[in-house]
Amino acid sequence: LSNMNKWQKLINWRWRKTHFGEFFADPHYFLAVAMVAGVGVIFRLPMLMSPNQLPDGDEAIVGIMALDLMGGELASVFFYGQQYGLAIFEAALTALGFYVIGFENLLPKVASMLYWLIGIALLMDVVRQSIDQRSAIVTGLILVTNSAFAFWSIKAWGGVVPGFVFFSGSLWVAVAAHHGRIRRESGAALTGLLCVFTFFSYPLWFPPLLPVLLWSWSKSWNIRELVIFVGCATLAALVW
Repeated sequence: LSNMNKWQKLINWRWRKTHFGEFFADPHYFLAVAMVAGVGVIFRLPMLMSPNQLPDGDEAIVGIMALDLMGGELASVFFYGQQYGLAIFEAALTALGFYVIGFENLLPKVASMLYWLIGIALLMDVVRQSIDQRSAIVTGLILVTNSAFAFWSIKAWGGVVPGFVFFSGSLWVAVAAHHGRIRRESGAALTGLLCVFTFFSYPLWFPPLLPVLLWSWSKSWNIRELVIFVGCATLAALVW
């Protein structure tokens, strides 16, 4: 029993030494992120529950992709008819909803909203790493209550919202590597992969990443990390 307790303490120590461990070890910030997500859901409930909020053509295609995925007949990871737009992520979450709840028209919108909230949480943590928790919470509240994002944050347009998640994830990894939260080599590899996912999800999310990448290269990256970034990005692009 004594050895088990020592092992448990070691696991807890190693977990807390990671950035994710710090996140979950701070219950106040964790609850604040949950509160921001709840506010975002509440602000979108009138649109989600409206009888006029019917699926548009793009959302119908995402629904068809979800059904094809459930039947093992998915023709492409991209939005049907395109060579970009990684709709597989929205389709996968929609398919899970179909399996658990049943065939509801709202599920593609709910899937997009959940992805959007993940992206918001990542952006909040970017602000928390760079400034402080209070600024992160204020940023999150501004984003989830801003009417400019109210409509597209619940639209399953085949990769637009997942692209925002990958965009936010790229920022998070770049900032975390800069602050020493993760190893710089791992940060370079993950950034390369996430940049490719961002581009193929929705190309317009990629240009805003370029200043952040240039900032990361100038501040902390060396030639080895640049090679890792280019190599991982190239391999990921070749797969698509």
